Amino acid sequence: MARSAHRGWYPSDPAQPPPIFADNLPLPVREFLAPELGYRFFYDLVNYSVRVGCTCALPNSGASVLFPGVIEVVPNDFLLYGTDAPRVAYRISIAAVDAPEITELDAGLFGAGPLVQYGQADLAGLEAEQIDLNGVPALRLKDVFSGVRPIEVHIIALHDSQFYEILVEAVPGTLDNNDFDDYQSVLDTFHFGPVR
Repeated sequence: MARSAHRGWYPSDPAQPPPIFADNLPLPVREFLAPELGYRFFYDLVNYSVRVGCTCALPNSGASVLFPGVIEVVPNDFLLYGTDAPRVAYRISIAAVDAPEITELDAGLFGAGPLVQYGQADLAGLEAEQIDLNGVPALRLKDVFSGVRPIEVHIIALHDSQFYEILVEAVPGTLDNNDFDDYQSVLDTFHFGPVR
């Protein structure tokens, strides 16, 4: 990794440009690497911090979260209380569990992962969208309101016999504004593959 003029960390591969954020100006960004699970993503240091959580899962999920545990991309105070506040702020949670028995990705897997559990009744009127996580097929639901908590985006994917779950949730107490989806800049950089 090379230090940039923007005070952030950028990939050493010059063919991979830094993510572009608001007003087409690069913010200082950092690359998060999870070599044990074979994924990486970028996040801007002004708005977010990354926290590594526990390797536990919800009691009924039947699986333990793989090392390094639940990864949370959480908003910094600048995003919560900066000059554009009050506005909605989002938290992104990422977890993976071993799942060699799951060979095909289908919408029936929503609500049965390590991060959140809900019944199929919570999915009434919602349709799973097929997406691509930089080369890996995935399914996405938007605006799920489970009995537990509202979920802005719920993504599931299978990769190397592991089940991945990504949740995007509004931080309680922040303004509801459906036009502001700053979390997408992080999701757009999520990538499975060789991690150095």
